Amino acid sequence: MLPSLIHEQLLQPFNFYDGSNIYQGMSHQGRLYKLLHTFSVSDRPKSYARGCELSYQGFQVVISVSLRQYKVWVNVAADLTPESTFFQQSA
Repeated sequence: MLPSLIHEQLLQPFNFYDGSNIYQGMSHQGRLYKLLHTFSVSDRPKSYARGCELSYQGFQVVISVSLRQYKVWVNVAADLTPESTFFQQSA
């Protein structure tokens, strides 16, 4: 499944605390997402490639688009976040 693309103005952003960190989150279509990556407009292909990579790994991904940047978000309901799978693989 490919990532969903939405305009940043349609987001419902919020911040949340998890463990000892504060993260940026957003709500879209009744699901909660965590911000993983922010890319400049010139890095649009990288943002889409990262979103597709995460989608192919089984994560629900949204890419938000604005005039200044692209943001890659992942559904927080997943058992593992991409960061935790990255750290498990590199250990």
